[in-house]
Amino acid sequence: MRIKLLLVTGILLSAACYAQLLATVSVPQQVHAANNTPSSSEAYKSFRARWYGRRKARQAKRQIAQVKTAPKKRTQYRSAATRIEPKPRVQTLLPVVDQIDIRMHHRRIAHEVLMQFPEACRSNLKNFYVRYDPTMKHRALGGKSTVIIRGVNTKGEEIPHEEFRALLVHELGHVFDLGSNLECAGGTKVSGKSEFSDGSVAIYNDDPSLSFYRISWVEEKTRKTSARKQDFCSTYGATDVFEDFAECFTYFVLHNEIFAQRATENVVMAAKYRWFQAHFFQKGINIASTKIIWDGNVVWDITKLPYAWHPNLEVAVVK
Repeated sequence: MRIKLLLVTGILLSAACYAQLLATVSVPQQVHAANNTPSSSEAYKSFRARWYGRRKARQAKRQIAQVKTAPKKRTQYRSAATRIEPKPRVQTLLPVVDQIDIRMHHRRIAHEVLMQFPEACRSNLKNFYVRYDPTMKHRALGGKSTVIIRGVNTKGEEIPHEEFRALLVHELGHVFDLGSNLECAGGTKVSGKSEFSDGSVAIYNDDPSLSFYRISWVEEKTRKTSARKQDFCSTYGATDVFEDFAECFTYFVLHNEIFAQRATENVVMAAKYRWFQAHFFQKGINIASTKIIWDGNVVWDITKLPYAWHPNLEVAVVK
């Protein structure tokens, strides 16, 4: 009995002490677990205010960080002083001359020369090559659709731009002459073969070039018996009907003033001058001017004569 009495007394004393301890500690009211609804005690209100304050502070901090890292918006309009003008477009070279194994300045020269002539004629050129081989036998070669130019002399030194351009003009004379485009001195097979041929390639009866050939020639390499040295643009042109055409073409383009002057003195030269005027340059030619003076001597090679390259002159016209 005594032991039981002591246990009961101890329990009662412990309970009394625990109740007194709870009375001295301030504890907020409980929260309902079911709906999380707080009680109305002042302690809980203080806790809630602090919690909301910290949440707002975190939200404000995130907003500031977003503003700092966000990209700046472009203004819709710029003032005239700050407006950035677009860069000019790079001119595209004609594909036929824009070849990786051709030096860039030669590509540009070839492009510029080709652009001076009608598209119907320059479209005849399908293959363009520049060889930087000093052992190449000829300075240039040209045919129905191909031009090959040696870009260096026999010492391996690059030829002057003036000579390169003149060689190209000469070879384009062959391409324009022998090409099959009917809009650029071409002929048709149905008209039949003429007395002229470029090797095994026939020149047809409706080819406009025939009227030029027949001024001084009977066949490809046979001149008329009446032909004289003064009747040809150059001595080299007197060796072959096709070289006659290409040399006079170069003469008309690069040394038009001298060609026109000689035409006033020689009826054969006048006929040749008027032929180019009628078939190629009805609107004139204005891309070069000669630097020579006609002294009565027929030169060997037109491509060696000095000239100024510029698109500002009007063509001389034979009356």
